[in-house]
Amino acid sequence: MNHKNDSLRVSVAGRKKYVKRRSIARACYLLVIVSAIGVSVMTALILIVYLNSNGHGAVVTPAAVGLYFLASGTALLIVCLYAAHVIKKRLLIPIASIAETAKNYAADKADGTIDDFYFGHLRLDTGDEFEELSGILAAMELDISDSEQELIHATAERERMATELSVANNIQESMLPNLFPPYPERHDFEIYATMDPAKEVGGDFFDFFLIDDDHLALVMADVSGKGIPAALFMMSSMIIIDNFANMGNSPARVLELSNESICSMGLADMFVTVWFGILDLKTGVVTASNAGHEYPAICQTGGDYSLMKAKHGFVVGGIEGMSYSEYSFTLKPGASLFLYTDGVPEATDADNNQYGTDRMIKALNEGKDLPPKQLLPFIRSDINSFVKNAAQFDDLTMMCIRYIGPGAG
Repeated sequence: MNHKNDSLRVSVAGRKKYVKRRSIARACYLLVIVSAIGVSVMTALILIVYLNSNGHGAVVTPAAVGLYFLASGTALLIVCLYAAHVIKKRLLIPIASIAETAKNYAADKADGTIDDFYFGHLRLDTGDEFEELSGILAAMELDISDSEQELIHATAERERMATELSVANNIQESMLPNLFPPYPERHDFEIYATMDPAKEVGGDFFDFFLIDDDHLALVMADVSGKGIPAALFMMSSMIIIDNFANMGNSPARVLELSNESICSMGLADMFVTVWFGILDLKTGVVTASNAGHEYPAICQTGGDYSLMKAKHGFVVGGIEGMSYSEYSFTLKPGASLFLYTDGVPEATDADNNQYGTDRMIKALNEGKDLPPKQLLPFIRSDINSFVKNAAQFDDLTMMCIRYIGPGAG
């Protein structure tokens, strides 16, 4: 029991003693007695004045007045005492019982020692509004008890879900590349990537891995939906794409095989947009295929960032039997490639304005001389300045690679 509850208990006990010393019933009886005496005195005085001024010269003796006062006062007092008894029984006792029960309930609730019904055991068989009130209070007490139990269960469920989401987040983060630089022994490229989920777990993912010594696979993807279902689908999609890429398939073939595999899973309304490319580390040639994903941005040496627009294919996992096309471009030594999900251009401020690709390109060009590890925080800072205090609407994922070229050391 804490000090706050101790103080509340003492306060309630003090109020109980005060009520016993100065009860309403005692005040009522006192009021009845004073009223009876006052009425008797007033009646006697009125009688004296009336008889002495009746025009017949009759004189009322003190003995007669006293006798009348005594008789009328006694009768009136009996009537008033009976009325006070009825008031006490039908009004004051029910009120006191309800008040006492409420005080005990409040004190025990503050102590956390409630283990039984209070108003449920209050029996007021008055047949009037007080009996109805006690029934209403008993029902309210039961409803409060049920609500508290539901709240306890809901809180426990939320804590369980939070734990599971934390575990899912850790698993998801462990699947994404998280060591930078990923290949410290290599100096022919620099790469950095981040993924900030809108919820505890996200549906975006990025990946990069060496297929062989001369070819680097690059993946940027966005799964439909949010939360746990999207996170599970994201992990499955990532594994499927990586497996087909490591078999030596072309980018278009990787997406075709991944599409067939994901469609065969029979997950209704679940799909993933994917940009998949393979960078030839000897020549700088990138061969890529796009399944409904955002256009990448490219910055050639000495130039500015601009969108690399090429034909899109349909999303992966949408329709069986889809085919995908490829396109190629060359990164010159010193050139950079920026990949992202729609959470970047669709970042929204409090007035529902979107960040947009134009603002993204402008920010990229302002930080184009920064290495990838510094460029992505620079872009994220610009996004934060735009959205200000607005809640993050979507997962926000970015990846940047700077091609340095062979022979760099």
